[in-house]
Amino acid sequence: LFAELAGLGVVGLAQSEDIGGQGGGLADLVAVAEELGAALASAPIHATAVALAALEAAGTPAAASAVGRLVDGPSPATIALSEGGSWGADPETVMSGDAVSGTKMFVVDADVAALFVVSASTAEGRVVLVVVDAEASGVQVRPHESLDLTRRVSTVTFDAAPAVVVSDDAGEAIARALDVAAVLLGAEQVG
Repeated sequence: LFAELAGLGVVGLAQSEDIGGQGGGLADLVAVAEELGAALASAPIHATAVALAALEAAGTPAAASAVGRLVDGPSPATIALSEGGSWGADPETVMSGDAVSGTKMFVVDADVAALFVVSASTAEGRVVLVVVDAEASGVQVRPHESLDLTRRVSTVTFDAAPAVVVSDDAGEAIARALDVAAVLLGAEQVG
């Protein structure tokens, strides 16, 4: 289903054409999410849209490159923010050099994602956003059973996994991702 929706231009629908998206907006994604909810469809569109929203909000060339990779692939992605009770504001996951280490919980569609967008802390105390290839060394995905059979969740462990920083100050990108996640989840529920 993901490949079919991607072929219709759904992946990158809300992203600017300047970074490889379709040039639509959140309202366009809401319409798609509502229809997917009505069909009880299980496709990583929600997770990918949230990851893309964070990357676009990061606004860096590295983030734009990741958007291009996801839209051109097309490949599913997900965002990894949660560490128990924290949603990315003060992560225990650490970015050191070019590698990220830590554990993220409740990562939606991690088992099918090609790319993870991850919040991490630096030694200087900054919260950064990084991208990690799902096939990279040091990435372990452990799926969990969920009450919602249309939404797969996993715990993802990063053990010195190679990562690329896409935002040196991730606050705005994380806030945007959480906003988009809430809106799209609401639209799915309406459907």
